[in-house]
Amino acid sequence: MKIKRIYIEITNICNLKCDFCINHNRPYKTMSSDDFNEIIIQIKPICDYIYLHVQGEPLSHPNLYEILDICEENSMKVHLVTNGTYIASNCRLNNYKCLRKISFSLHSIDFQNIDLNVYMNNIIDYIKSNTHSYIELRFWNKNNLSDKSCQCINILKNNYTFIESNKKDSFKLDNKIYLH
Repeated sequence: MKIKRIYIEITNICNLKCDFCINHNRPYKTMSSDDFNEIIIQIKPICDYIYLHVQGEPLSHPNLYEILDICEENSMKVHLVTNGTYIASNCRLNNYKCLRKISFSLHSIDFQNIDLNVYMNNIIDYIKSNTHSYIELRFWNKNNLSDKSCQCINILKNNYTFIESNKKDSFKLDNKIYLH
């Protein structure tokens, strides 16, 4: 039996406290590379796609590149979900062909203390350097867009043409780049 995707929480530690994420009372943990490798060995026969996302910020994991190496070695397809705050310090992500898709939760901007222009420019710089991954930019608060979210959208409009897609409330910005 094949499973379409499996979510793996490599860390439950996040640098933000967004109200759209469920608060947990579990002890803070970061998965070891050895434990991750064991999980991949177990799931490889039944699944090709893994999502590095549940509660924590995967880009904060101290051994993220070892985890991605394991994914490469095992031909896993990876979907990584991030709030984007650490993207500038993770430029090596483009080296990983296993990284099929990166989703940026831009609606996290309301819970950040970072300068909005710096934040968006870091993400846009990463997108422009991206060579193979799909990019998904998420504003999952469309009925209640904050001023900061509107500013982020305006920055995107200054850099991309929004082309309506066949998916409701979704736009194609460029090849493999989408806004939801």
